[in-house]
Amino acid sequence: MVWTKLPRYFVALSSPLLLALAMLPGFLTTARAQTKRPTQTTAAPKQNRVIFEPRKDQPAPTISLGGGTRGLGNCDSASRVSGQPTQSNALAQNLNPVLPSPSTKLQLTASAHPTFLVYVPRTSAKAMEFVLFADNSEKEIYQTTLNLRGTPGIVSISVPSTTPALEMGKDYRWIVTMACPSQSEDSAHEDPYAQGLVRRIQPDSSLSQLDQAKPLDRVALYAKFGFWYEAVANLAALRKAQPSDPQVASAWKDLLESAGLEAIANVPLKN
Repeated sequence: MVWTKLPRYFVALSSPLLLALAMLPGFLTTARAQTKRPTQTTAAPKQNRVIFEPRKDQPAPTISLGGGTRGLGNCDSASRVSGQPTQSNALAQNLNPVLPSPSTKLQLTASAHPTFLVYVPRTSAKAMEFVLFADNSEKEIYQTTLNLRGTPGIVSISVPSTTPALEMGKDYRWIVTMACPSQSEDSAHEDPYAQGLVRRIQPDSSLSQLDQAKPLDRVALYAKFGFWYEAVANLAALRKAQPSDPQVASAWKDLLESAGLEAIANVPLKN
C-alpha cells in the first residue's frame, strides 16, 4: 500500500516546484532586460562649437591699412556714443567690416571671387559703395553701389565671376563708403568708410574633408583652419536659408564671439 501511494504523493508535491522551475528562465531574462534598459540610454551627441582660429603660419601682409575706419560711421552726429566709449558700443554704432578684431589684420580666402560682409549701423545714408583694389594701388578690381534699407544690418557683397580672379598669395584691399546726405550744398562732411584686407591662398590637406562634410561642418572646418571669408559667408548664407535652425543660430553666435564681434551677433542679415 505504501509503495503504490508514494508516486502519486510525489507527483502532487513536485508539480508546483516543477512549474516554478520552468518559469524561472523567463523571469531571469526579463529581470536582466529591466536592469540593462537604463544603461542603454545615451545622450544625443553635442555639436562642436564653430570657433575661428587664425593661422599661425601666414606671412605678414604687404599692405598696411592704419586706421580701419573714418568718421562717425553712421552719418548722424546725434548717434555719437555717449559717455566713455567701449569697443562693443563703438562697433554697434559705426560702419564696420565683419572681420575678426582688429579689422585691419589680413584675413584669408580660398576663393577666386570671395564674398565680403559689412555691418551697417542705423544711418540716414541711402547708399554705400564697395571697391576692391589690387595691392596699395588705386587699380579697381571691382566696384558696386548698394542701396541701404532697414538698417542696422549686415550686408553681403559677392564679387561676380566675371571680374578678374584674385591671384594666389597676393594681397588686396577693399573699402566700403557710405554716401551721407549733405545738410546743405556747401556743408563740409566726411563720408564714413571702413576697410579690410584679403589674401587668397591654396587650401592644403587640412580642408580635404570639405566635399564630404555637411554644410555646418564645412563652416567649422573653414573656421578651424583660418579661412575667415569662407567661414562667415557660408554661415551667413545658412542663417538666411534656415533662420529657425537653433544649431545654425548657435554656430553664428559662436563664430562672431570668437572673432570679437559679439556686439553685432544678433543683428539681422540683409540682401
